[in-house]
Amino acid sequence: METVITRKYAPGATRPRLLKRIRLWLDVWSERRTLERLDQRMLADIGIEEYSARREAARPLWDVPAARDGGLRYGLDR
Repeated sequence: METVITRKYAPGATRPRLLKRIRLWLDVWSERRTLERLDQRMLADIGIEEYSARREAARPLWDVPAARDGGLRYGLDR
């Protein structure tokens, strides 16, 4: 049985979006690891409470704030 892939569903068509999403996830992950390493004094300097910083650092890699995802959240265009 032969599979026909139209241009709309071709793997190459989604590759740039996938790479963009992975790059965003890695950027957010790196920022969260940095936030996790800041002590109370440094957090106070940037106006973030320790509880908020720890909660943000504990979020999963793919949980990107809507303001930063550019319509890529969970692969869905909004």
